[in-house]
Amino acid sequence: MQNQRIAVIDFGTNTCKLLIAELSSAGFEPIYKTQIGVKIGELSLEKGFLDKAAQQRVKEALLVFRDIWQKYKVAETQVWGLATSAFRNANNGLEVITELQRDFQISIEILSGEQEAELIYYGIKTALPMKDENILMMDVGGGSVEFIIANARRVLWKQSFEIGGQRLMNRFMRSDPISDLDIQRLDIYLETELFVLSEAVFRFTPKALAGAAGSFETLASIAFAGIEGTENLADFMDANYEMLVKSYEIDRDNFDELFRLIARQNANERRTLVGMPEFRADMIVLAICLIKFVVEHYELPVLYVSSYGLKEGYIAKKLEA
Repeated sequence: MQNQRIAVIDFGTNTCKLLIAELSSAGFEPIYKTQIGVKIGELSLEKGFLDKAAQQRVKEALLVFRDIWQKYKVAETQVWGLATSAFRNANNGLEVITELQRDFQISIEILSGEQEAELIYYGIKTALPMKDENILMMDVGGGSVEFIIANARRVLWKQSFEIGGQRLMNRFMRSDPISDLDIQRLDIYLETELFVLSEAVFRFTPKALAGAAGSFETLASIAFAGIEGTENLADFMDANYEMLVKSYEIDRDNFDELFRLIARQNANERRTLVGMPEFRADMIVLAICLIKFVVEHYELPVLYVSSYGLKEGYIAKKLEA
C-alpha cells in the first residue's frame, strides 16, 4: 500500500473529535488529534431532536477541522465521519448529517450501537497488549455507553446502552457536588439497566476493565499528574488533552482516590484539576460514578486506559478488510 493520509471524525454527543493518520502497508500512525466540545446532547437528548444552536456548534467544529485536514493535505474523499448516539436517536439526525455531508463534501455514517461497539473493540485491541484472557471493554459517551467482552482473538459479547454521561447527568445530578443519595439512586438504576451485562460477565468472567479514550483519558491524565508530578505531564498528555501513549494502567487504590477527589468537588474545583478539560468537568462526575459501579459490581481489580477508541478502530478494521 502506498502511504496515504486519512481523517476520521467522531461526532459524539458532547465532543467532536478529529484524527488524522498515515496509512501504510505496516498499518497506521496517528499524526494529529484534536477535539472540540460541542455539547449537542445538553438539551437535544431530552427534546429528541438536534436544535439549531447544537447544529451550529457542530458546523463550527467542522470548519475548524476542515482547515486542519486541508493543512495536512487530506482530500475530502479520504475524510470519514462517524455519528453516534445523539444522531442515531434524534428525529432529525439523518437530516442534519445529510446537510453536513453536502456542505463539507465528506462521507458521514450514522452508526448503530452494535457497529459502534465493534469499532471500539478494534481500537482498544490495537492499543493494548491483549492476551487470551477475557477483558471487559467500555466506552463512556455522552449519549450511550458501549460494553464489549473480548480477548485478543475475538469478540464474545457486545452491546450499546443509552445510559451515557449526559443522560445520567440530566437524570441523577441534582446537586453539585453530587450527593450520596443520588449516587445510590444511580447504582440502583444501573443494576436494572445493566442486567444483561451482568449475565454476560457471569458467563465470560472478564479479568480486567479496559476503557476507551474520552473520560478514561481524563482520569489517566489526572492520575498521572498526581503520581508523576505536573512537570512531566507534557510527556503524557498534549495540549488537546489527548494521551501521547497508547495505554495506561490505573490500579484500584488509585482509582478509588480519583473517585473521592472528583465526586466530592464542585464544578469550579474540578476545573482546577491538572489534566481536566473544561468541556469534561461536568460529565466526568457521572462517568466516574458509572465506572466505579462497574469495577466494584464485577470485581475488576485493574483498569486499563486505551488512547485508541472508535476512530482508531474504524481505521484498524478498514485496514484489516
